[in-house]
Amino acid sequence: MSFSGVSFLFAYLPVLLLCYYVIPRLFGKRKITAENAVLLIGSIVFYAWGQGLVVIVLIGYWLFNHFIALKLDKDSRLKKPLLIVTVAVDLLGLFIYKYLNFVLDLISRISGLNIQPLIPVLPVGISFFTFLSLSYILDVYNGKVSASKDPLKTGLFITMFPTILSGPINRYENVEKVFDERKVSGEDFYNAVRKFLFGLIKKVLIADTLSIVADRIFEHVNAGYDTAVSLAWLGAIVYTLRIYYDFSGYSDMAIGLGRMFGFEIPENFNYPYISSSVKEFWRRWHISLSSWFKDYVYIPLGGSRRGNARTYINLFIVWLLTGIWHGAGLTFIVWGLMYFLVLSLERLTGCGVKWKLPKALGVLYTMIVVTVGWVIFRAPTLTDAYRFIRRMIGLNVSGLWDAYTTHYILNNVLLLVISIIFATPVMKKLDKCKWLTDLILSILFLISIVYTVKSGYSPFIYFSF
Repeated sequence: MSFSGVSFLFAYLPVLLLCYYVIPRLFGKRKITAENAVLLIGSIVFYAWGQGLVVIVLIGYWLFNHFIALKLDKDSRLKKPLLIVTVAVDLLGLFIYKYLNFVLDLISRISGLNIQPLIPVLPVGISFFTFLSLSYILDVYNGKVSASKDPLKTGLFITMFPTILSGPINRYENVEKVFDERKVSGEDFYNAVRKFLFGLIKKVLIADTLSIVADRIFEHVNAGYDTAVSLAWLGAIVYTLRIYYDFSGYSDMAIGLGRMFGFEIPENFNYPYISSSVKEFWRRWHISLSSWFKDYVYIPLGGSRRGNARTYINLFIVWLLTGIWHGAGLTFIVWGLMYFLVLSLERLTGCGVKWKLPKALGVLYTMIVVTVGWVIFRAPTLTDAYRFIRRMIGLNVSGLWDAYTTHYILNNVLLLVISIIFATPVMKKLDKCKWLTDLILSILFLISIVYTVKSGYSPFIYFSF
């Protein structure tokens, strides 16, 4: 079920809000427990709505990690073995559902054997709820949080519907107190709705429209027609804007939904496309994932405290895992390793620390790297990525500019201008006039509904991760 879908907006969400704010009032002093129960049931229904019996996998992660965490708190002798087994089981589930067929396909190609896929259904969001489970177990092991004796709390943390499909990846310590007491004032709910609407408009009116343009250009370039350098770059830039509005739109909607129920979900984007270095970009893009890898992989490996050689090994491991986490394919691995190389070069040269490029030049350099990276990320195969990038650098093209580029720019000039402008902090300045912003949001919301009804289901990019 998509947050931008009609069934979610006009059936699921209103019913859940009604149940959440009415039913718990019947339970008196146990109101907060009833709120947790309603939201947990609602989250499981949300997941099952689109995934059916696959919801059993999600419930399995919840119950397994809940009871193991209790055991970790009680038995100090078995802490390390329990941790190793739990991490192995969590990752094994992720491997089986997300990577097993990829590995079997590689073996099949290398050996010449005809090995058939074994796991046909990928549980949506498994990468996210696996990382939620791991963070909870690791924080209990390290003493950052105490294992909850209440399965409603751990269940709600792992299955909470706003974040279950595509994050942001929260931490148990951020929500632990909220499980026992939370209030949503009228102003809180108003701000939550505004945040949700911003995300909805990003997704439906900008990301989905950009998606049509990007797909057409990529199809044209990949079909082998005579292509100019400008068209290849235009397609890459449009996709770069599309993935930002799609994913940041989802994150805004998730944050808004969380606030409607009294939960603070961390911001996941901070205008990444104004970054003047790649290191800065990754501090602004998918912040919850970057901080997860930093806290649970990079720092435990030693971070930068054990000399330069070990630092680069640690960076290599982190970026290899980051690529693998995003998908079962060689393109994702190459994409991750590309960032390892670029970030290593920035570290070696002191770029962004010892010396900085002029702001405009730094942003240009960063966006070139990021845009080329998104081409690799989007490509079905490395061959497709290679062919597209060749055209971007002027190989196997018909010239620098062509009529197709002019056509796509002229027919989408307003969309492109709006997309570029609102990828910068200009919105913060415009939002000072609340009543005007609210009026515009209301109008754009109605337009979004029309678009949603006309276009039907349009999944978020990160649903596949």
